[in-house]
Amino acid sequence: MKPSYFLCFAFIVCLFACKKDDLPSPSQTGADTFGCKINGKSWIPNGGNGWSGIEPIFGGYVDTSIAPTHNGVFIHTYRSDNSSIDIYLQNVNTTGVYQLKYNTGIRYGTLNPLNYAAYFPGNGKAYVTTPEYQGTVTITRADTVNYII
Repeated sequence: MKPSYFLCFAFIVCLFACKKDDLPSPSQTGADTFGCKINGKSWIPNGGNGWSGIEPIFGGYVDTSIAPTHNGVFIHTYRSDNSSIDIYLQNVNTTGVYQLKYNTGIRYGTLNPLNYAAYFPGNGKAYVTTPEYQGTVTITRADTVNYII
């Protein structure tokens, strides 16, 4: 992954049909925000607690030397209740709606991941997108020079 040269990324992800009530507002400036709805409830990362100090949002453009994709985006978000969300998108060069419909997570060593999202509720379970259980990510800015997504 690129070091933190990117200013930030603003994702509003709806894995299920939802209203945008208490989610962070979309940003074009790099506000370091993320929010989504899971089963109708807002999920906003707040980082780790105690000695872990895990950042709420980590990721950015993936170094294409590890995968044959161009401008892949990997985002890992984390909450103090030990839940987390991972999102990977291939070939993000422009704004638009990106389909999440695979389960090829890069977390598990896959060298050619496809667009996916995974929700880990912190209880040992994982909910991952598949062709049957899909979602979307809306990218409102894709600045590959300044690394703002």
